[in-house]
Amino acid sequence: LDKIIGGFKGGQLITIGAGTGMGKSAFAVNIALNILRQEYGVAIWSFEMDEYEVVQRLFSVQTGKSYKTERYQEERYNLIRKFLEELSQELIIRTQPIKDLSLFYLDCQKGMKKKNLKVVIIDYLQLIHLSGSNKKATRVAEIEYITNSFKNIANELGLVIIILSQLSREHQRREDKTPILSDLRDSGSIEQDSNIVIFLSNLPEKLTPR
Repeated sequence: LDKIIGGFKGGQLITIGAGTGMGKSAFAVNIALNILRQEYGVAIWSFEMDEYEVVQRLFSVQTGKSYKTERYQEERYNLIRKFLEELSQELIIRTQPIKDLSLFYLDCQKGMKKKNLKVVIIDYLQLIHLSGSNKKATRVAEIEYITNSFKNIANELGLVIIILSQLSREHQRREDKTPILSDLRDSGSIEQDSNIVIFLSNLPEKLTPR
């Protein structure tokens, strides 16, 4: 990934788009672990998993052993202990919904001061519903406001904000199922505000990724 995009840079908004079950969360966890190994802080905002599930996912990727299996428990325990000793000091996990972007901004500021926060991962965009939103505003307009705010926060604080995004089901109805920008669910400003858009997809071998 570094060879393709030249690494992450402060101020970037990165979108990772994929359909249901394509491994967005697992991909994001791998990114988080690689950033942590470089001794930078990472915040993971997960709206589908509780804190225990997020930690277990991190452990499973770190150790290569699923927490659901009874085998290799001693080896896994030792690897988990090493993870806690070496990497967890820079890790922030949030599972409460983002309903107020000003509070999200303040939380990022605090993370920068206390945890050397550099990367924020949000899993996932379409699960954010702001409190006090104009009931007459469309969902697309709300998403546009959210992504524009994330872009401004990334720029102002010098953070990398990575948002995971669902794809619409339209791309599954096409003969060529290669994802394109318009497949981003509740699209509009997602591709405009993002510095980079990454798609995860199972492409037939005959197709060349775009």
